[in-house]
Amino acid sequence: MVDADQSQCDVSNYVGLTIKQMFRPQYHDFQRVPLFARIIDRLIMGQTGTPRAPLFIGNGLSDSIGDGVMVTEDVQELAYIYCHRGVPVNLEIYDGLNHTSAGLPFFEAAELFLTQRFADQSIQSGCSSIVPGASIAPVRAPSA
Repeated sequence: MVDADQSQCDVSNYVGLTIKQMFRPQYHDFQRVPLFARIIDRLIMGQTGTPRAPLFIGNGLSDSIGDGVMVTEDVQELAYIYCHRGVPVNLEIYDGLNHTSAGLPFFEAAELFLTQRFADQSIQSGCSSIVPGASIAPVRAPSA
């Protein structure tokens, strides 16, 4: 799978592959593996800085969790955090759409958002309607 991703940028043959299928049993709970936990924690957006410009964030919600790639309540929490740090945020959740199908309405809305930004038009913040989501705080990495 790594070779296919590096050389072909095509992992379509691996759709639905689970952690249990990819990793040895001792790594199935990867958040308990110190190296993996540290890497995952470093990848959490909002941990090392705050954007200064207004944001447009969109995410699909094809099931009760997310869009098949992103967890919607995690995205919502990031938007909430940025709002409370003073960043104007507009968050759109595309009900019933997975990660791929949410792309069309997202790109249409993002184009309008960017057009307004480049025209130096004021952006209406949606922060008043953004409520907390799921915690995106780092998981304490276990000792090696």
